[in-house]
Amino acid sequence: RYLYNKMFEELLEDESAYASIYLEHYEKAQTDFGHYFRNLYRMIKMVHLNDFFYDIESVSEKDKFEIKYKYISIIRAQLSNHELIWIFYNCITENGYEKFKPLIEEYSLFKNIPKKLVAFPNHISLYEGRAYSPITL
Repeated sequence: RYLYNKMFEELLEDESAYASIYLEHYEKAQTDFGHYFRNLYRMIKMVHLNDFFYDIESVSEKDKFEIKYKYISIIRAQLSNHELIWIFYNCITENGYEKFKPLIEEYSLFKNIPKKLVAFPNHISLYEGRAYSPITL
């Protein structure tokens, strides 16, 4: 929380410089956060890639998604508001944009993110809407 509040003050100064501001703060906190983000990404990726079924052909796409969504919901429930907001900014930078951001959007990892912690409302639109609300198949 403390580290985010320091970054938040700078984010409020320049709406379009979120990436450089985040990366500057992340560099200072990397030893605390780097392993955490990598582990979280790996857990979500593992659920995403696992079929969880013996007879995969008999399971509908909707059922597959719902099972995976439930597992990722358990992971999401472990995240504090400030952890979510650090992940939010991490994944709209080069650190997480390519691999982690699509998984966040697919499984609505930000379903419970407090939007008041996002520096500017237009930052919310940097993610697809499904990052905040699950899609139905």
